Amino acid sequence: MIYKKGFAEAEAGKYTDAVNTLTMFIQEFPKDANLPVALAQRGIAFKGIPSFDKALADFTVIIKDFRGHPALEMAYYQSGDIKSRLRDLPGMIADFETLVKTFPATPAAAECWYRIGRGYFDLKTREGYGKALEPLRKAIELDPKKYLDEASQLLISCQTLREDVDGVSKEIDKYFEARETASVSPAILAWLGERYFKRDNFKAAAKYLVKATTPDNPSGTQGIVWNYLAWPNWRMATTTLPSVLSTSTSRRLPKGRAGPRRCSPKAMPCWARRAWTRPMPVPLKACRS
Repeated sequence: MIYKKGFAEAEAGKYTDAVNTLTMFIQEFPKDANLPVALAQRGIAFKGIPSFDKALADFTVIIKDFRGHPALEMAYYQSGDIKSRLRDLPGMIADFETLVKTFPATPAAAECWYRIGRGYFDLKTREGYGKALEPLRKAIELDPKKYLDEASQLLISCQTLREDVDGVSKEIDKYFEARETASVSPAILAWLGERYFKRDNFKAAAKYLVKATTPDNPSGTQGIVWNYLAWPNWRMATTTLPSVLSTSTSRRLPKGRAGPRRCSPKAMPCWARRAWTRPMPVPLKACRS
């Protein structure tokens, strides 16, 4: 009766009463088969008060002393969740990693993998960004409806912070493949396009630079993006820029953003400043008319 009363109080949100009732049960029946479950329920009640230190103490007892009990799954999850709230990222990661490895079929698997990836990302280290990749991909695989957008954005950010150009490209491509209406930071797209441009991979550069443009509102696009699309590679200018502008409600680019000759040389990349005195390709003039 004491055991059931404590559960009912916890479920009703009467956490202090539940703690008192379950403490009485634990003290009076230390050898009862329901002891691990009572500890887990008291831990949840402590968490609800909140009294995180006492809650963690109960979950730690389960983890250490009841390795084969079904309550272990809940203990790992609750312990990881509390450590997340306390910003103990390494502790959270360790608990969730152990949970998904010990109980791979747990209903919380997708959530745990996402939070593992997010935890590694929040460590803000190059190593952490690398370790975040696989957990985030697993979260998408297990529950794409819930985690596709959040995890994809983190994957793209991780690869960008690692300065892995091809890695960023792959994550962006997979995201757009999964969701045609995906939204990616124009700053990241511009950065990626610039890196491919400097590799002389103009096709790849154009692919991502175009995604960074706002054809219906050219002034909303960084001037440097138009520069890379139009100068000095005239082949890009004749194939890419006209197609972008053709979808715009206004064919005239805003002053200061139309191309390198309307931009301040100080705002241009070094390759553009060196090319400042070169003749403007004829096709680009047509685009600017």
